[in-house]
Amino acid sequence: MDWLLVYQNTLRKAVDGLPNEARQVLSLVPNNSHLATGPMQLYVCTNGIVAMVKNGLISSDITAEVIFAATPSMTMVEFVNSQAPRLFNFMDPVSKLSFRGHKAILGDPTSYSGNVVFMLIEDHKDSCWLPPSSKVILLGWNYFEQPDWEQKAREAAQESLKGAYGRVNLRSNRSARELLSTYRELLGSDSSEGTLQTFLDGHPEFLCPEHEVMLSKPTLGGERQPDFAFRIRSALGPRWIFVEIERPNKSIFTKGKEFQFTHEFTQAKGQLLQWDTLITQDLPYFAKRFDGLHKPEFYLVYGRDAELDAPRRHMLSAEFSSSSNRTFNSFDDLAERFARIISRVFPGTSEPNLGVE
Repeated sequence: MDWLLVYQNTLRKAVDGLPNEARQVLSLVPNNSHLATGPMQLYVCTNGIVAMVKNGLISSDITAEVIFAATPSMTMVEFVNSQAPRLFNFMDPVSKLSFRGHKAILGDPTSYSGNVVFMLIEDHKDSCWLPPSSKVILLGWNYFEQPDWEQKAREAAQESLKGAYGRVNLRSNRSARELLSTYRELLGSDSSEGTLQTFLDGHPEFLCPEHEVMLSKPTLGGERQPDFAFRIRSALGPRWIFVEIERPNKSIFTKGKEFQFTHEFTQAKGQLLQWDTLITQDLPYFAKRFDGLHKPEFYLVYGRDAELDAPRRHMLSAEFSSSSNRTFNSFDDLAERFARIISRVFPGTSEPNLGVE
């Protein structure tokens, strides 16, 4: 209950603290399940708690009703499966039209005891059906053996807020998956060198779907400028990410047997460091230009996976993990990354949605 209280209060305070225009953006998706906070029903099972959060930002109260499962030996997954008809039968409050949705069938009950698992249940597109709960959280007992559970609760709230923005920017599950399919076709084709770069220029949401603000070619006062700057609204405050996109045909490593970065890759990597130094040295000035900027983050998209065997991957990982604010992805990495984001933002594959994060 403490974890749920921290999670819900953190998420609610983050939403309440948003500027009016940001709240209006999030309201473009009615009943954005990621934002659901309010009264809960907590069902006690053998390996954890199933928390059902009522639909939407509908109440100022965050209360909890504790209910013990009818069968003492029932696991969380068995309980959710038993509640499928109640969770996924929707009723239109005006026409009384009923709609029978998906049946929830989850996997191995034992695998959830050490995790926090979110299920988001969405209304059918363009309807006013309201499921009794739009967010279901499985909280395994073993999860709370971690000493930093309170911080984990705040991080979960932060992910929920990011997911809410992703739900707006990607519009729908179908459009997001079509975007991913188009990108993968470009990856597998013999298209011209600039095609992938052009695709990303036209679809910046592919790089950062959870963004609140996107700026194209923002100037930092140097000879070169980033391709994009994204502001992400987290429960802990705004984050700014500056993105540099290089051509996909550029090599990361030299042709020799020794693992050495090419001059072009070293130059691109050094560009991130130059921007970092420039902003850090005059942070008050840049904080006025990029509202809420505190610690800038930098993201480099460069090259293809064809030249990256395991040792070279390890070298790249070591190179970028040494910095807390610089990230690297190849053009191939972007597809897998975007697929993971889709699974978080749009759990399930059809509407009404059932999904597990």
